[in-house]
Amino acid sequence: SFFFFLGEDAVEVQVWFDEYQARWIREQEWPEHYNIDELEQGELTLTFKTAGLEGVKMWVMKYGSHAEVLAPPELRAEVVDELRGALGRYEEGRR
Repeated sequence: SFFFFLGEDAVEVQVWFDEYQARWIREQEWPEHYNIDELEQGELTLTFKTAGLEGVKMWVMKYGSHAEVLAPPELRAEVVDELRGALGRYEEGRR
């Protein structure tokens, strides 16, 4: 799990959640080094440091359109690539 995967390679991750998903994020117990910033209209951002970006990528993707990686840029790009691949798979179907 990426939740406690710290170290010298740890980077700051920031993920935005829409109002729908934010209520579930608020109810979870997060490690002390995780920070929730409340935004307008019930949205929030969750900020934390981790070196486990692959785990974060898979975790964020399970929320679909209810979440968006804001930082770091390399994680955001990886999520975009995965989602493009998934979209292509669904548009073209298996051949």
